[in-house]
Amino acid sequence: MMATVTELSDAVRAGDVRTVQSMLGREPALASSRDADGTSLVLLACTSGHRRVLDALLAAGADLDVFDAAALGHVNQLEILLALDPTLAMATTATGTTPLHLAARFGHAGAARRLLDAGAEADRRDDSGRTAADLAVAGGHPELAAMLR
Repeated sequence: MMATVTELSDAVRAGDVRTVQSMLGREPALASSRDADGTSLVLLACTSGHRRVLDALLAAGADLDVFDAAALGHVNQLEILLALDPTLAMATTATGTTPLHLAARFGHAGAARRLLDAGAEADRRDDSGRTAADLAVAGGHPELAAMLR
């Protein structure tokens, strides 16, 4: 099973939509897998910029965690997750990235607002020293960056 997840992770990173679709066609539950670092395949597809791979994972029914929901701007999913565990607003990945960083990077003002309302810290820095506002600027979302300052 681990070799299969590794193969799928590699295909997601490479943007190999045919391999991803083929593997998910045989075993849809793989869509909710995580790579060796614990990062969801959905988040890997988002951060790699592979929209068709992301669509395949979502179509296969991938479970979304707080990082995925923030990166995708799925405010309703954030509402559910934060209602179950409000501390998720302050969660971090292995690289210090928060859900707010992801919402900002991908320009999702509604998700950012919900995370701030839940206690996310706008001035929190990731392991590279970037705030959510820095990522919003880098992503071409100046209005969102202004909201985060």
